[in-house]
Amino acid sequence: MPSFETLDFIADLYVPVLAFFALASLLRTTMMRHWRQLGIHVAMILFGLLTAYGLMFVDIHLQLWPLRGLDYSTHTAVALIMVIFLIITAKKYSLIWVISLSSYFVLMLYQEYHSIADILTTTLAVATLHLSAIFLLCKKTKASANK
Repeated sequence: MPSFETLDFIADLYVPVLAFFALASLLRTTMMRHWRQLGIHVAMILFGLLTAYGLMFVDIHLQLWPLRGLDYSTHTAVALIMVIFLIITAKKYSLIWVISLSSYFVLMLYQEYHSIADILTTTLAVATLHLSAIFLLCKKTKASANK
């Protein structure tokens, strides 16, 4: 089994690797000159990061997770945002994105960074807010495209 430090290094690389793939997706959309789609994708990522870090800020000030003996996982939140984006923009690799995120969660548990409850509650909160925003963004974009 790899050492704690090696696994820690792998965990630290996960979100930057996801960000690389997300940027590659944005670059591909840019090269195809799909400007409307690019705007939607950039909005998805920006709102997702705002959600992830916004909830972190709220948790720091209101102690929502600690009041329940939990810890808000910013790493879970950002990884989830990136994976949701990649599932939407690179659908044919969806299974890989889901397996990678699940593996990351297992690694965080193994390294004892977070508990199952930390990961699940963070995932539920972030996914609910972010997927709702994506739904509204797509609905509004579709409505304005039909005008």
